Amino acid sequence: MPKKSDRRVPLPAGLIPLLTQPELETYYDVSDWTVLQWIKWIKEGMPVEPVRSTGTQKAMRRFNVNEVKARHAANRQAAEARFEKQARELHPDADDALIAKVAQNLRKAHFTRMGLASAAKRRKARDAL
Repeated sequence: MPKKSDRRVPLPAGLIPLLTQPELETYYDVSDWTVLQWIKWIKEGMPVEPVRSTGTQKAMRRFNVNEVKARHAANRQAAEARFEKQARELHPDADDALIAKVAQNLRKAHFTRMGLASAAKRRKARDAL
């Protein structure tokens, strides 16, 4: 997959862009990462179906929503089982209600840590500019 810098095309002489790349990504609520992630998911076997398009020669595809939901449900169950396993390791003699509460807290803490790490990385990248 070519990098974003490889896909840039210079504008004809005298033209000035109205929006910068970050402004376009914000306006359309999409980023280079999003597009590359979709391509990665399709290559990994994410179910897609052809879409009839009018007026274009290019074939279009979209994700098959029902199959995607089924795929994500299996992954979600595996993730929940991981947190439940961690909870049982922390509290081997606890009842199911306590295990469920601890697993929920472990999941919440995990995603909070991920969010903080992501924010720190974005802040570091912004400050580097």
